[in-house]
Amino acid sequence: MAADAEPYGRLLADPRVHPYVVEDGPVAPAEIPARIARAVERRADGTGAMWAVTYEDRFVGYVALHGLGQPKVAISYATATADQRRGFARRAIWAVLARGNAHGFEEVEARTHLDNQASAAVLSAVGFVEQEPSVSPARRVFLWRASAAVAAARAFAAALDIGDWNGVRELLDPACVYDCRGATTIGPETIVASYAEIDTWVHETFEDVAYESTVEGRTPSQALITFRDQMSHGVHRLDFRCQQRIEIDASGRLVRIDHIDLPGEREKADRFNEACGVRRP
Repeated sequence: MAADAEPYGRLLADPRVHPYVVEDGPVAPAEIPARIARAVERRADGTGAMWAVTYEDRFVGYVALHGLGQPKVAISYATATADQRRGFARRAIWAVLARGNAHGFEEVEARTHLDNQASAAVLSAVGFVEQEPSVSPARRVFLWRASAAVAAARAFAAALDIGDWNGVRELLDPACVYDCRGATTIGPETIVASYAEIDTWVHETFEDVAYESTVEGRTPSQALITFRDQMSHGVHRLDFRCQQRIEIDASGRLVRIDHIDLPGEREKADRFNEACGVRRP
């Protein structure tokens, strides 16, 4: 955000924007550095996060989370007047919601002024549900909750990332189907065995391995997990990504897992393995 201090300051001084963002009038330019510094401090101590929204390397707005570490966090956002109604806020808010597993939140609250129909429409479009309004100050209140599919996908991805095979097993329906590169595996035991086999090979073969994952909700019963695997072996490095789409039943257990290879990623992994002189089982 520091690099965007000037356009950020203009945004908070715009009389068409600041009444919806700050309670006590426009923010003076001299106050912007301190405001950004506080955002940096909140990110450092894990209580908040703020992102600039850019388009073609141009600042168009921001999104911020407040109260991280609490069961329910708050979100704020604003878009420059000239860039409103172009979908920037909607896409940025959705991207932040997709970071829920990284930041540990399950619920997000947003509040809008009573007459801010555009903001209410944005929130509804990304899955927020309107609640009872607040009285002091008078605001419309919206709440987003991670779907059951997102919660299951986060638990599944987290268990895979740390090799918690019992945890993975408990999340799978007895008839769960796993489709991966033309091979179909059915049932918790065989599915867990297939994941564990690859995980064991990776850790025994390469010097350093780190796993990360993010989750996006698609429907109430489906979610998409993006896995990022970082490996090193001697002078060779691999930053590999793939996805798996999961589907849950009414009990919240996974009934289907579909592996998705992202363009160019499998070939990149093959080149890394070849450079390391190894072959994946």
